[in-house]
Amino acid sequence: MRTILGKRGGQKITLTVVHPRHVVLLVQGDKRVLGSNEVALAVDPKEPIAWETTDRQTLETIRGEAFVDLRDDGRFDAATLRPTTLLAAVAEEAEGRHACKAFEGARAGFDVVCRVESLTVAAARTFGDAPLDRIQHVEANEQTFFRMELEPGADGVDATVLGYAAGGRGHVVRAEASRLPGEAGPALVLLSESRMQPVRLPPPHPHRHRIPRPRIDRFD
Repeated sequence: MRTILGKRGGQKITLTVVHPRHVVLLVQGDKRVLGSNEVALAVDPKEPIAWETTDRQTLETIRGEAFVDLRDDGRFDAATLRPTTLLAAVAEEAEGRHACKAFEGARAGFDVVCRVESLTVAAARTFGDAPLDRIQHVEANEQTFFRMELEPGADGVDATVLGYAAGGRGHVVRAEASRLPGEAGPALVLLSESRMQPVRLPPPHPHRHRIPRPRIDRFD
């Protein structure tokens, strides 16, 4: 891994994290950016910066912190990345053309990372007014990677769904985090279903009905 620092518009400091063959996430406050091989984010060096990298093949994920070294005059020297956790999967699910792993979230709840061997795929949150809230995706080499955060709120439940079609079958991956009153922490359900998709048959080709001619017998 390596970092690149620059300035955007002459004012904001841009931090770029490069990690080949990985999906890279940068987080500061409510800002989240996901990229393949590298990602860039305009950051405030005085505020905490978090990062994650996920191996595109194994989905092994490492979480850490980033620090920008500032001089007294406001100039910057370099950025430092400090790994903090090699995440252990709390749930895994693989079927069809997808593979998913779920990890404990950085704040609460869970983070679900999925790889789908397709570029025709979508995901959404099933609760709330913002279907794409805390859902990021990126495409790489005919694959689509998703990162979805689940945090049960006051109603005690949060869920996302991911869907794609392959080989005439429709696949749906559902991740649901729930927390009942009195429980120490939320529980996670990660599962998938598939079914054959209806096939529309082409209309029959128009053809003419031949009308047989009357037979005339001749007698000599």
